[in-house]
Amino acid sequence: MKVIKLSLNDVITMKEDVSCCIGYFDGLHLGHQKLINSAKEFAQKQGIASGLITFDPDPVSVIRDLEEEKKHLYRMEDRILLGEQLGLDYWFILEFTKEVSQLSPEDFVNRILKPLQVKHVACGQNFRFGYKGQGNPEILSQLSQGSFGVDEIELVTLEDEKISSTRIIQALENGDIEKVTQMLGRPYHLTGPVIGGNRQGQKIGFPTANLYVSDEYVLPKQGVYIGIAQVFDKLHPVMINIGHNLTFNTRIHLSIEGNILDFDQVIYGEVISYHFVKYLREELKFNSVQELVERMGIDEQETRKYFEGKDLREVLNVL
Repeated sequence: MKVIKLSLNDVITMKEDVSCCIGYFDGLHLGHQKLINSAKEFAQKQGIASGLITFDPDPVSVIRDLEEEKKHLYRMEDRILLGEQLGLDYWFILEFTKEVSQLSPEDFVNRILKPLQVKHVACGQNFRFGYKGQGNPEILSQLSQGSFGVDEIELVTLEDEKISSTRIIQALENGDIEKVTQMLGRPYHLTGPVIGGNRQGQKIGFPTANLYVSDEYVLPKQGVYIGIAQVFDKLHPVMINIGHNLTFNTRIHLSIEGNILDFDQVIYGEVISYHFVKYLREELKFNSVQELVERMGIDEQETRKYFEGKDLREVLNVL
């Protein structure tokens, strides 16, 4: 997959026709995947390339002049990797500026979409574009003037409610990991380098790999999780704790640490991923280290039991 960055003053004219989907795509959840499938199916039928058009930074941050970085399920780098896994040929990133936000729907189509040689655009029913969201799928179809078709995709629902990044974030912050997995079509994951900790886990027989993650990530609810660690492209069961290390010296900042089962390699500085599969319990402050060790022993038993007879790769590739 080729990543192409665009700006209003530097829009590339493509030399081949492309079938695209368009949106922000935080999470690449099941609704987003339906858009991607529409773009890919048209591309396959017509023998042309498939692509995805997205924006950076987040349009909401630009339009609302947000000073703090908006939290997201995934960074752009994560989304690009997922897009490649989903089989797209192109990933277009349009630099979203105030000037872009003030384009009329007609200018957006003529200055952004048409130079990309799009022949098919898949968008959600709630897709809006142009100044103050004046454009919608119907207007997009009218402005295409026959140069490309528009596929307005019905919203994907779960339990009679639309799947959205906002809904997934709410479920994540509530610890409803199973529902997050249902809406994403795969377990949620965090990726980052392993950093040094206080090594208290090693002293009590449960060494942990502490993950440093970008402030941009939305973090799951504090507590203990069953998960899968992805290290050097290999998968391992892991117990993950998100919290403040209440039993030892309480930390001001949240730590994300995992006890990777049956794993003893030194991985400081290595970039790994923790995939969250099941919420076990809230973080507790124990009266003694021995109580903590006993509880972690129970957590380990539950983790091992959960994965009995399961192929870890199949757990990740839910769909």
